[in-house]
Amino acid sequence: IHNFFATPYGTLRRRPGMRYVARVHGTLSHLSTTGIAVADHGVRLFTFRGRDNVDVLIVLSHYAAAALRNGSVADRKTIPNSPWQGRHLNPDPFDGSKPGIKWSQSGNRILVTHPQYSPRYIVAPETRDGAWSIVSGEAVLDTPALATFDARYAVEDR
Repeated sequence: IHNFFATPYGTLRRRPGMRYVARVHGTLSHLSTTGIAVADHGVRLFTFRGRDNVDVLIVLSHYAAAALRNGSVADRKTIPNSPWQGRHLNPDPFDGSKPGIKWSQSGNRILVTHPQYSPRYIVAPETRDGAWSIVSGEAVLDTPALATFDARYAVEDR
């Protein structure tokens, strides 16, 4: 296994680490009495594979989100309306009752879930110059598979 950690529970976690790209919004909120910056909000990074097979780095921080194409600040897009607080982004390693966000990519969107928030989708733009968006999870549940599932069980219930 390369670039992974095996957990005591038998699962694998990706090894953190990447080159420094840019300062992330909301991570350094104030200076301590010693003059050292104090980080009080979490940051979550994950990759999104676009239609053109180009990786986009998604950065979630305290009420902020951005997409960096090819890890480049020059090709950075702000994602408006980020609802997540920084303290909810990462799980507490010492308290299993405080989970972080979970995500899963499906096509051009990423489902993001957390017990404190309603499900949201981060939706990639149709074109390279388009805008990213965050929409409610309920707004995109009109897939043909869901309609087929509902129709099949409606017949069996009779």
